[in-house]
Amino acid sequence: MWVSNQPGIAKGKMSLDLFGQIRLKMKSLLARNGAYVDAEYYCFHHPYAKRREFKVDCVCRKPKAGLILQAKAGFGLDTAKCFMVGDGLTDIKAGKGGGCKSILIGQVKCDLWSVDGVYGG
Repeated sequence: MWVSNQPGIAKGKMSLDLFGQIRLKMKSLLARNGAYVDAEYYCFHHPYAKRREFKVDCVCRKPKAGLILQAKAGFGLDTAKCFMVGDGLTDIKAGKGGGCKSILIGQVKCDLWSVDGVYGG
């Protein structure tokens, strides 16, 4: 399963229709290689959204753990046995907040090493 913030919709940079097309494309590419996604959890909210319906300070927007907690409840997950893999600090913080082991992928920025609670800083 995946959890993802999608601020582009809230900011008016992407339509829900385009987002749906992108989702289908990703799932199609995974399926070609025998992979699938059990569930998808998205946050379309943003505190500075242009679209009113998405201008919300919610519990689902990473770095808060709301999406992970929804998945935990929906699937009866033991998050201590789960991994959050992400490319940003918001992913790592959300994973830790949801009780998951967290893995950062991609290029490490020099300021990551000093962030309290992420790498023991």
